[in-house]
Amino acid sequence: GGFHVLLVTSRERLIGWGRNDSGQLGLSDTLHRSSPVLIPTQALSSEDQTAHQIVSVAGGFSHSTLLIRESTGVKIIQFGHELVPKLKMILKKPPVSSDPSLGS
Repeated sequence: GGFHVLLVTSRERLIGWGRNDSGQLGLSDTLHRSSPVLIPTQALSSEDQTAHQIVSVAGGFSHSTLLIRESTGVKIIQFGHELVPKLKMILKKPPVSSDPSLGS
């Protein structure tokens, strides 16, 4: 991220540290962390913590994004600056076809 770090351990645990002005560490507060802390992920999933897998993490300037795989599909979760409505709009757009025979 801008001034924060997230990583996933080999045991599927999420660790983070750094600035947290906007809650981008996902710890339900805005306190900065100067050393790595465990970020609880059981509240992020609609399933038991052992039933989901953190596929990917990404940090922006004031937000973080997780991609979590559950038995029912893939879930995108964000912490920090509220970008969720924009992200959902992007994901709902139908694919654009370059094949003219399919129409517009």
